[in-house]
Amino acid sequence: MRDTIYFISDQHLGREKNEDEKIEKLFSFFDYIASTASALYIVGDFFDFYFEYRTQIPKKYYEVFRQLSCLTEKHVQVHYFTGNHDFWLGRFFESIGISVHKSSEDVLLQGKRVYIAHGSEMISFDPMNLVLRNRVAIALFYLLHPDLACKIASFVSRISRMNSKKKTIRWRKLYDIAGEILHGDIDAVILGHIHIPIHRKLDGKDFILLGDWVKHFSYAVMRKGKLSLYYW
Repeated sequence: MRDTIYFISDQHLGREKNEDEKIEKLFSFFDYIASTASALYIVGDFFDFYFEYRTQIPKKYYEVFRQLSCLTEKHVQVHYFTGNHDFWLGRFFESIGISVHKSSEDVLLQGKRVYIAHGSEMISFDPMNLVLRNRVAIALFYLLHPDLACKIASFVSRISRMNSKKKTIRWRKLYDIAGEILHGDIDAVILGHIHIPIHRKLDGKDFILLGDWVKHFSYAVMRKGKLSLYYW
């Protein structure tokens, strides 16, 4: 019975040279949810860098795309909220049945109003935004060979990680912002970005930071309107 919604973020595929363990865990997770999930929400930075060219897709992610496509073929709704490392998604994802969201949204899930966002845009400037959200940079990227573009993006990504080291301060800032959001008719706030898995209650409402699949392999589950945080 498909009565469960799953939430993941910050896989950062392509970040390490050897990602066999991460990929194996991710694919086993996909296999696990395939028969029970009504929906999967990817809340940003699934890739450490992703830029969609008009006629090419990265060869190294072929199996990842195939696994995601298998989920949609099994009638799992896959929603992808872009992050600060993978903002430039386009029609290719839509062609394999994935709904792409480029800004925060509040959605009605199992009778609860849930505010979903990656979170990076809520707390700080990030140099990755210069690459992925700037129209001039986007136009220039189209002119580069994909291999060269990925090398440049990898360098910018390292700068971005250096810019995000004060995680404790940043998650508390997100916590404060979430508190303001939850004062309204929102029942839960689900965010990524900080790589720290946290589930707190605010006046009986849920605040969740999804953590990551770099160190924690954490994910959230909604079942019968109740949210929980787990580790794979």
